[in-house]
Amino acid sequence: MAQRILQGADWSVAGNWIQTPGGSSGVPIDNDEAILKAAALIVNAGLDQGAIDLDALILPRGSSGELGQDGAPLLIAFDLLKHFGAGELHLSVDLDGASAHIADLIRLQCEHPGVLCDIGSNPADAGSIEHIIATRCNATIRGDSKFTATTKIWVGSESGSANDVRMKIAAAGTGTGNVVDYKQSSGVVTCNRTIVDGVVWGGILTIDVKAVTGTLVILGGVVNYDFENQASDSTDIEVWPGATLNLCRNHFAKGFSTLWEHPGSIIIEDPGLHTFTTRHRLNTK
Repeated sequence: MAQRILQGADWSVAGNWIQTPGGSSGVPIDNDEAILKAAALIVNAGLDQGAIDLDALILPRGSSGELGQDGAPLLIAFDLLKHFGAGELHLSVDLDGASAHIADLIRLQCEHPGVLCDIGSNPADAGSIEHIIATRCNATIRGDSKFTATTKIWVGSESGSANDVRMKIAAAGTGTGNVVDYKQSSGVVTCNRTIVDGVVWGGILTIDVKAVTGTLVILGGVVNYDFENQASDSTDIEVWPGATLNLCRNHFAKGFSTLWEHPGSIIIEDPGLHTFTTRHRLNTK
């Protein structure tokens, strides 16, 4: 594995890359580690790198340019992406030729919460996303994103504020798969993709055009459940003290399987619109 640092705007130009330590120039190849120079570098050419499978793609702290462009993302495969910088990122996970490829971890811990991160899969040659950890960014997970059977999206940090992460998880377009494991401790998220199981400690989660199909545990923060369920679905919800479940942001009927309601929890509901097959009011007399 070689570590290569990008110095110029065209990814595909060999002379724009420096190999460290003390190596020759050359465009990254399979199993290399690609690093953007810690400067205001705008990379807007040579972005179709779909035949390359990197070990890691790193945007270090201090990088403030732009990798990829709106509508013209970098196409590449990798095991690990770490974005610690301040520049925009437009990225599509690619298949690395003919064999299926999974991006094991995408970590978005940018220098400030306003950093735009546009993440998806190449619709023509879709690579899969296994795990996203977002602790500071303004991110869109596009509708062309392909998820695996175990995809995890974890948002926020224990010390984070509600403003540290803004994220929209778009409804599946050309993409496939569900968010199997969702966790949130801070930030503001709108999810238009099906969540299988979720745990919310803090922040605000709005569930918009798809349901939670398994169990949703709300330990803190606010969950706005806007999705219209005309009949009782399989969702089980547990709301802990101090946490809020808001079902009243629209006038849609919503039906759920089971609600566990702890004392001190807040359920904003309309009994004429919202039904639970089984409702447990815990520790109440």
